Amino acid sequence: MDEYSVLMTTYYKDTPTQLKIAIDSIINQTVKPFEIILLGDGPLPKELHTLIGEYVETSSYFRFVQIDHNVGLGEALNIGLELIKTQIVMRMDADDYSSKDRAEILMKELVSGAALVVGSYIGEFYSHINDCESIIKYEQIINFSDLKNYIRDPVGHASTMFYKDAVLSAGGYKDCLYFEDTYLWLRLANNKKGEFINVEQVLYYARIGNGFYERRGGLKYLIIEISNFFKFYREGLISSKYFLINILIRPVIRLLPGFLLKEIYRKLLRSAVER
Repeated sequence: MDEYSVLMTTYYKDTPTQLKIAIDSIINQTVKPFEIILLGDGPLPKELHTLIGEYVETSSYFRFVQIDHNVGLGEALNIGLELIKTQIVMRMDADDYSSKDRAEILMKELVSGAALVVGSYIGEFYSHINDCESIIKYEQIINFSDLKNYIRDPVGHASTMFYKDAVLSAGGYKDCLYFEDTYLWLRLANNKKGEFINVEQVLYYARIGNGFYERRGGLKYLIIEISNFFKFYREGLISSKYFLINILIRPVIRLLPGFLLKEIYRKLLRSAVER
Protein backbone atom coordinates (compact mmCIF):
# COMPACT_ATOMS: atom_id res chain seq x y z
CA MET A 1 0.00 0.00 0.00
CA ASP A 2 1.22 3.53 -0.81
CA GLU A 3 2.44 5.86 1.91
CA TYR A 4 0.55 8.94 3.04
CA SER A 5 1.20 12.07 5.07
CA VAL A 6 -1.15 13.95 7.41
CA LEU A 7 -1.57 17.72 7.08
CA MET A 8 -2.79 19.69 10.11
CA THR A 9 -2.79 23.27 11.38
CA THR A 10 -3.31 24.67 14.86
CA TYR A 11 -3.71 28.18 16.27
CA TYR A 12 -4.00 29.95 19.62
CA LYS A 13 -7.69 29.10 20.18
CA ASP A 14 -7.13 25.34 20.08
CA THR A 15 -6.92 23.54 23.42
CA PRO A 16 -4.21 21.00 24.37
CA THR A 17 -6.84 18.40 25.26
CA GLN A 18 -8.57 18.60 21.90
CA LEU A 19 -5.31 18.73 19.96
CA LYS A 20 -4.05 15.63 21.79
CA ILE A 21 -7.24 13.72 20.92
CA ALA A 22 -6.82 14.69 17.25
CA ILE A 23 -3.13 13.75 17.03
CA ASP A 24 -3.56 10.48 18.96
CA SER A 25 -6.33 9.42 16.59
CA ILE A 26 -3.82 9.75 13.74
CA ILE A 27 -0.95 8.05 15.54
CA ASN A 28 -3.25 5.10 16.34
CA GLN A 29 -4.31 4.48 12.74
CA THR A 30 -4.28 0.87 11.51
CA VAL A 31 -2.07 2.12 8.67
CA LYS A 32 0.50 4.51 10.15
CA PRO A 33 1.34 7.76 8.35
CA PHE A 34 4.74 8.33 6.77
CA GLU A 35 4.74 11.74 8.46
CA ILE A 36 2.50 14.15 10.33
CA ILE A 37 3.02 17.81 9.42
CA LEU A 38 1.55 20.22 12.00
CA LEU A 39 1.75 23.94 11.34
CA GLY A 40 1.38 26.55 14.06
CA ASP A 41 -0.56 29.37 12.40
CA GLY A 42 0.79 32.30 14.42
CA PRO A 43 2.01 32.43 18.03
CA LEU A 44 0.74 29.63 20.28
CA PRO A 45 0.26 29.54 24.06
CA LYS A 46 2.83 27.75 26.19
CA GLU A 47 0.50 24.81 26.90
CA LEU A 48 0.20 23.99 23.19
CA HIS A 49 3.95 24.29 22.66
CA THR A 50 4.56 21.93 25.57
CA LEU A 51 2.20 19.30 24.17
CA ILE A 52 3.59 19.62 20.65
CA GLY A 53 7.13 19.35 21.99
CA GLU A 54 6.28 15.99 23.54
CA TYR A 55 5.17 14.62 20.18
CA VAL A 56 8.26 15.98 18.43
CA GLU A 57 10.47 14.20 20.98
CA THR A 58 8.65 10.86 21.01
CA SER A 59 7.42 10.44 17.40
CA SER A 60 10.09 10.27 14.72
CA TYR A 61 7.56 10.99 11.96
CA PHE A 62 5.98 14.02 13.69
CA ARG A 63 7.10 17.42 12.36
CA PHE A 64 6.09 20.83 13.67
CA VAL A 65 6.52 24.07 11.72
CA GLN A 66 5.91 27.39 13.49
CA ILE A 67 4.65 30.26 11.33
CA ASP A 68 5.62 33.59 12.89
CA HIS A 69 2.27 35.33 12.35
CA ASN A 70 -1.28 34.20 11.61
CA VAL A 71 -1.62 33.73 7.84
CA GLY A 72 -4.98 31.97 7.77
CA LEU A 73 -5.93 28.39 7.00
CA GLY A 74 -5.35 28.46 3.25
CA GLU A 75 -1.82 29.87 3.35
CA ALA A 76 -0.84 27.67 6.30
CA LEU A 77 -1.99 24.57 4.44
CA ASN A 78 -0.07 25.67 1.36
CA ILE A 79 3.12 25.95 3.39
CA GLY A 80 2.57 22.47 4.76
CA LEU A 81 1.67 20.99 1.39
CA GLU A 82 5.00 22.10 -0.07
CA LEU A 83 6.83 20.30 2.77
CA ILE A 84 5.05 16.97 2.44
CA LYS A 85 7.17 14.17 0.97
CA THR A 86 4.46 11.73 -0.13
CA GLN A 87 2.03 11.97 -3.03
CA ILE A 88 -0.96 11.05 -0.86
CA VAL A 89 -2.13 13.57 1.75
CA MET A 90 -4.79 13.17 4.45
CA ARG A 91 -6.30 16.24 6.11
CA MET A 92 -7.05 16.53 9.80
CA ASP A 93 -8.31 19.42 11.93
CA ALA A 94 -6.86 20.10 15.37
CA ASP A 95 -10.09 19.65 17.34
CA ASP A 96 -11.55 16.62 15.56
CA TYR A 97 -11.14 12.83 15.63
CA SER A 98 -10.44 10.08 13.08
CA SER A 99 -11.64 6.49 13.34
CA LYS A 100 -8.77 3.99 13.59
CA ASP A 101 -9.30 2.60 10.10
CA ARG A 102 -9.91 5.94 8.39
CA ALA A 103 -6.57 6.11 6.53
CA GLU A 104 -6.71 2.45 5.52
CA ILE A 105 -10.20 2.73 4.02
CA LEU A 106 -9.60 6.06 2.29
CA MET A 107 -6.31 4.92 0.76
CA LYS A 108 -7.81 1.73 -0.66
CA GLU A 109 -10.53 3.82 -2.30
CA LEU A 110 -8.12 6.46 -3.59
CA VAL A 111 -5.53 4.19 -5.21
CA SER A 112 -8.06 1.79 -6.74
CA GLY A 113 -10.25 4.25 -8.66
CA ALA A 114 -10.48 7.36 -10.80
CA ALA A 115 -10.85 9.75 -7.87
CA LEU A 116 -8.33 12.48 -7.07
CA VAL A 117 -10.09 13.25 -3.79
CA VAL A 118 -11.78 10.80 -1.40
CA GLY A 119 -13.82 11.81 1.64
CA SER A 120 -16.31 10.17 3.97
CA TYR A 121 -19.42 10.80 6.00
CA ILE A 122 -18.77 13.07 8.99
CA GLY A 123 -20.17 12.60 12.48
CA GLU A 124 -20.70 15.82 14.43
CA PHE A 125 -20.29 15.91 18.20
CA TYR A 126 -20.16 18.45 21.02
CA SER A 127 -17.93 16.89 23.66
CA HIS A 128 -17.44 13.18 22.92
CA ILE A 129 -17.57 11.15 19.73
CA ASN A 130 -19.88 8.60 21.35
CA ASP A 131 -22.51 11.32 21.60
CA CYS A 132 -22.82 12.24 17.92
CA GLU A 133 -25.37 14.96 17.31
CA SER A 134 -25.77 14.42 13.56
CA ILE A 135 -24.15 12.97 10.45
CA ILE A 136 -23.23 14.79 7.23
CA LYS A 137 -23.82 12.43 4.31
CA TYR A 138 -22.29 13.27 0.95
CA GLU A 139 -23.10 11.72 -2.41
CA GLN A 140 -20.92 8.70 -3.11
CA ILE A 141 -19.62 9.81 -6.51
CA ILE A 142 -19.55 13.34 -7.93
CA ASN A 143 -18.09 13.87 -11.38
CA PHE A 144 -15.88 16.93 -11.70
CA SER A 145 -18.07 18.33 -14.48
CA ASP A 146 -21.04 18.46 -12.08
CA LEU A 147 -19.41 21.21 -10.02
CA LYS A 148 -20.43 23.79 -12.62
CA ASN A 149 -23.85 23.28 -11.01
CA TYR A 150 -22.54 23.96 -7.51
CA ILE A 151 -24.90 23.90 -4.54
CA ARG A 152 -22.76 22.39 -1.78
CA ASP A 153 -19.25 20.99 -1.43
CA PRO A 154 -18.78 17.50 -2.91
CA VAL A 155 -16.72 16.36 0.09
CA GLY A 156 -16.11 17.48 3.66
CA HIS A 157 -12.68 19.11 3.51
CA ALA A 158 -11.24 17.83 6.79
CA SER A 159 -12.41 14.29 5.98
CA THR A 160 -10.43 14.05 2.74
CA MET A 161 -7.44 12.22 1.36
CA PHE A 162 -6.07 13.48 -1.97
CA TYR A 163 -3.16 13.50 -4.39
CA LYS A 164 -0.72 16.30 -3.64
CA ASP A 165 0.23 17.00 -7.27
CA ALA A 166 -3.41 17.27 -8.35
CA VAL A 167 -4.06 19.94 -5.71
CA LEU A 168 -0.85 21.82 -6.50
CA SER A 169 -1.55 21.77 -10.23
CA ALA A 170 -4.90 23.46 -9.50
CA GLY A 171 -3.04 26.25 -7.69
CA GLY A 172 -3.10 24.80 -4.20
CA TYR A 173 -5.00 26.52 -1.41
CA LYS A 174 -5.73 30.19 -2.07
CA ASP A 175 -7.04 33.07 0.01
CA CYS A 176 -10.83 32.79 0.04
CA LEU A 177 -12.09 33.51 3.55
CA TYR A 178 -14.42 30.78 4.89
CA PHE A 179 -14.40 29.09 1.45
CA GLU A 180 -10.80 27.97 0.92
CA ASP A 181 -11.94 24.38 0.42
CA THR A 182 -14.84 25.25 -1.90
CA TYR A 183 -12.51 27.37 -4.06
CA LEU A 184 -10.00 24.52 -4.23
CA TRP A 185 -12.59 21.92 -5.27
CA LEU A 186 -14.01 24.20 -7.97
CA ARG A 187 -10.55 24.92 -9.40
CA LEU A 188 -9.56 21.27 -9.21
CA ALA A 189 -12.74 20.28 -11.06
CA ASN A 190 -12.08 22.96 -13.69
CA ASN A 191 -8.46 21.86 -14.11
CA LYS A 192 -8.83 18.07 -14.21
CA LYS A 193 -11.07 15.23 -15.34
CA GLY A 194 -12.07 12.78 -12.66
CA GLU A 195 -14.29 12.24 -9.65
CA PHE A 196 -14.80 13.01 -6.01
CA ILE A 197 -15.68 9.86 -4.07
CA ASN A 198 -17.17 9.58 -0.59
CA VAL A 199 -16.96 6.44 1.51
CA GLU A 200 -20.45 5.89 2.90
CA GLN A 201 -19.22 5.45 6.47
CA VAL A 202 -18.52 7.85 9.31
CA LEU A 203 -14.71 7.84 9.39
CA TYR A 204 -14.28 11.41 10.60
CA TYR A 205 -15.77 13.18 13.63
CA ALA A 206 -16.02 16.97 13.68
CA ARG A 207 -16.45 18.97 16.86
CA ILE A 208 -19.31 21.45 16.72
CA GLY A 209 -19.96 23.91 19.52
CA ASN A 210 -18.75 27.37 20.49
CA GLY A 211 -21.19 29.02 18.09
CA PHE A 212 -20.58 26.60 15.19
CA TYR A 213 -23.91 27.34 13.49
CA GLU A 214 -24.10 30.99 14.47
CA ARG A 215 -20.73 31.68 12.79
CA ARG A 216 -22.30 30.59 9.51
CA GLY A 217 -24.92 33.30 9.60
CA GLY A 218 -25.19 37.08 9.80
CA LEU A 219 -24.59 39.98 7.44
CA LYS A 220 -20.77 39.88 7.65
CA TYR A 221 -20.64 36.20 6.70
CA LEU A 222 -23.17 36.79 3.89
CA ILE A 223 -21.18 39.66 2.35
CA ILE A 224 -18.01 37.54 2.29
CA GLU A 225 -19.94 34.57 0.89
CA ILE A 226 -21.56 36.55 -1.94
CA SER A 227 -18.22 38.18 -2.79
CA ASN A 228 -16.67 34.72 -3.09
CA PHE A 229 -19.43 33.52 -5.39
CA PHE A 230 -18.86 36.50 -7.67
CA LYS A 231 -15.20 35.41 -7.75
CA PHE A 232 -16.18 31.84 -8.64
CA TYR A 233 -18.44 33.09 -11.44
CA ARG A 234 -15.89 35.55 -12.88
CA GLU A 235 -13.35 32.74 -13.07
CA GLY A 236 -15.79 30.49 -14.91
CA LEU A 237 -15.95 27.92 -12.11
CA ILE A 238 -19.75 27.83 -11.82
CA SER A 239 -22.50 28.24 -14.42
CA SER A 240 -24.61 31.39 -14.77
CA LYS A 241 -27.72 29.54 -13.65
CA TYR A 242 -26.18 28.20 -10.46
CA PHE A 243 -24.44 31.48 -9.71
CA LEU A 244 -27.87 33.12 -9.63
CA ILE A 245 -29.40 30.29 -7.60
CA ASN A 246 -26.65 30.62 -4.98
CA ILE A 247 -26.77 34.40 -4.61
CA LEU A 248 -30.57 34.36 -4.37
CA ILE A 249 -30.93 31.48 -1.90
CA ARG A 250 -27.98 32.05 0.42
CA PRO A 251 -29.09 35.50 1.75
CA VAL A 252 -32.39 33.98 2.85
CA ILE A 253 -30.53 31.34 4.87
CA ARG A 254 -27.70 33.48 6.28
CA LEU A 255 -29.96 36.21 7.63
CA LEU A 256 -32.13 33.82 9.64
CA PRO A 257 -31.94 33.99 13.44
CA GLY A 258 -29.31 31.63 14.87
CA PHE A 259 -31.75 29.04 16.18
CA LEU A 260 -33.51 28.81 12.78
CA LEU A 261 -30.21 28.59 10.92
CA LYS A 262 -29.25 25.68 13.15
CA GLU A 263 -32.52 23.91 12.31
CA ILE A 264 -31.93 24.44 8.57
CA TYR A 265 -28.50 22.82 8.85
CA ARG A 266 -29.77 19.95 10.98
CA LYS A 267 -32.95 19.20 9.02
CA LEU A 268 -31.78 19.75 5.44
CA LEU A 269 -28.02 19.17 5.42
CA ARG A 270 -27.59 16.57 8.17
CA SER A 271 -29.05 13.20 9.13
CA ALA A 272 -30.16 12.34 12.64
CA VAL A 273 -28.18 9.73 14.55
CA GLU A 274 -30.13 6.58 15.29
CA ARG A 275 -30.11 5.85 19.03
